[in-house]
Order: sequence, then structure tokens, then C-alpha cells
Amino acid sequence: MSEMKDININGLPPHLDADNSNVRIPEQKLDMLKSDNPVVSANAYLGAREIFLGLHSGADIIIAGRVADASPVIGAAWYWHSWSPTDYDRLAGALIAGHLIECSGYVTGANFSGFYEYPLDELYDLSFGIAEVESDGACIVTKHEGKRGFVTEDTVKSQFLYELQGNVYLNSDVKAVLDGVIIEKKGKNRYPAFPIFSLPPLRRVSCREKKARVKLTALPESVYGESKAHHPRLRPNSPCFTKQDTSVN
Repeated sequence: MSEMKDININGLPPHLDADNSNVRIPEQKLDMLKSDNPVVSANAYLGAREIFLGLHSGADIIIAGRVADASPVIGAAWYWHSWSPTDYDRLAGALIAGHLIECSGYVTGANFSGFYEYPLDELYDLSFGIAEVESDGACIVTKHEGKRGFVTEDTVKSQFLYELQGNVYLNSDVKAVLDGVIIEKKGKNRYPAFPIFSLPPLRRVSCREKKARVKLTALPESVYGESKAHHPRLRPNSPCFTKQDTSVN
């Protein structure tokens, strides 16, 4: 740490590739430290709405720049299941699905402190997780059977808790209340996340709703109003497809 003192005067200490002449450090690397002006910055995250609109317009591939981590999954599920922009419960479920697979191999063993319980051969060259998002927003997390890694209740829970600051998960598209998320085994390398309503006060869930994998709400219905019913796939000439429905504000 002593080498990092007065770096604006003495420059940076030797880096790991200092002996490699092909690695060049920009000359302006320390210019911000030499200025008396304060540095003001901000990060702007886009969300799933633009991804949904691109897919709906016929795009086969969407190249997303700085979007929220889970938004590509939300956008794909939103388009595939023809959700309404106010289907907050379903969108919040897709947010959980996207969060579970957003970090490459984390959900297949890379973000798991119990790695010592598994053969070392399973812990490198990991396959990425797959989230099967259902029409109600629930999802099943799995992986390709022919590749390394594993999906267990512990790996799913470890990734689920990753980067959370509380019971409300913030996103550019929707907020997910996490109190009622249930993770349990469905089969080998198949772990569904069952989202349920978490409204203040918590309402009782009927057996019928439990079997249907009741949805995870985004925010109380008193704030957003009731979600629209599932509708046919949106098309430009459909009465459901309006400028208001696809607003990107």
C-alpha cells in the first residue's frame, strides 16, 4: 500500500506485465488525479423494454450495451410469453430467473463455498446455467448435461443471495419482493424457484394457487393496480399494441 501513496506525483508502481513490452499503459492514466476539478460520474442502465421491442420488430439478435444484468432474460421472456407492461408479477419472476443465470457459471458451482465437497474435475470449464421461464414468471434453473458443473439447492441459493441488499431486488424494469421465493429440487440439475405473492399484509395462498406456482409480485397492487390478464402475442395491428404499452420512458 505504501507504493500507492503520491501516485499522482511518482506514478503507478510496476504492474504485473511490466516486463512485457507489448503491454502499454495510456499516458493519460493519472490525469484525473492531477486536476483540481471534482470528478462527477453516473451509471445509466437500460432495461428490457427496448429488448422486447427489438424482438417484437423481428430482430433475431439483440446486442445490449449497458443494460441491467437480468434485463436480457426479462426481455426475452416478456416477448415469448406476450406479457403486458403491467404484468409486474410475471416480470418480477423473470427478474429472479435472470438474476440466477446472469453471472456465467456462478449458479453451476463457481459461486459456491461448498466446492470442496465435489470432485475437482467438476469445478473447471463450467457450463453456464439455463433458466426455463414459465408463463407465470416461475422458473427452473438447469444446465447442459454434457458439460461440467452442477446445479444444486445450495448453488442456486448462493447465486440468489448474491449482490442483494435486502428483501426488495431493484431493477430497471421492475422491483421484486423476495420474501416468498422457494427453491427446491425438481430433478438432477433441475431446481425451480417458486415465486409467491408477498403483499403487506401477507395474504393466505390457496392450494390451487400453490400448485400453479403463484407469482412473485413486483410491488403491492395498491401501488400499481391489478396486472392485466395474459393476452395473445402482441402484433402491430393488435388493440393491445399501443404506443403507451411499449413506452420506453
